[in-house]
Amino acid sequence: ETATKKICTFIRKQLSKASAATNKTRIVEKTVSNALRVPFVNKVLPDAQYIFIARDGRDVVESAMRCWQKNPEVTYLLQKLKTYPWQHCISYAVRYALGLISQRLGIGSAAHSWGPRYPGIDEDLKTLDLPTVCARQWQFTMSHYEDFRGLISPDSLLEIRYEDLVLQPEYTTLQIAQYLELPDEKRVIDFARKNTSQNFIGRSKKMELSQHKKILEVIEPALQSWGYTKPFYQHCM
Repeated sequence: ETATKKICTFIRKQLSKASAATNKTRIVEKTVSNALRVPFVNKVLPDAQYIFIARDGRDVVESAMRCWQKNPEVTYLLQKLKTYPWQHCISYAVRYALGLISQRLGIGSAAHSWGPRYPGIDEDLKTLDLPTVCARQWQFTMSHYEDFRGLISPDSLLEIRYEDLVLQPEYTTLQIAQYLELPDEKRVIDFARKNTSQNFIGRSKKMELSQHKKILEVIEPALQSWGYTKPFYQHCM
């Protein structure tokens, strides 16, 4: 219901401007939180092609915890500012800037957040520890995607696993290239072969045992649902 005609038109115009500015025929939009708003995105961009990347929730939580605790990189923020539609979203920009300043100075009562903002996250931040909140982020995101992926045409959706992508980059990127009908499959495969790393598989082993047990209480059902039932991912082994 939030995807009104006005909002749909605005978003489409912004994407068209970005496409024209870079002289590209395709735009990759990789905001993780989009998995929490599948019906909205599908209504705004009914002709979009989707690639859903699943990853072992234990490793996702470990990664998310690190991201929550580090300050945003200045170069990353500057890149975002270049395409930000200031004249339409100035109030959001001001709130975001004030939040960053408060975070760096350690002032204010507003809870800092990173990543998908599931319903109830602000209340959880007041009462739960970070591992539990990050676990709920992953669990809620995966559950919401499962509930609504049926809205997307099967011809417009490709599901892959992060572990497959880095353990078998040639095979997985060939799937992606064929799905997107890219003209130069070899170039895509060569790029993946040179730029993928297996170093982030099993990073959750670095977590404390107490933290590991705590997150499993939240995410174990989703882990089983997606086949992540072994101590660490062995799907491709």
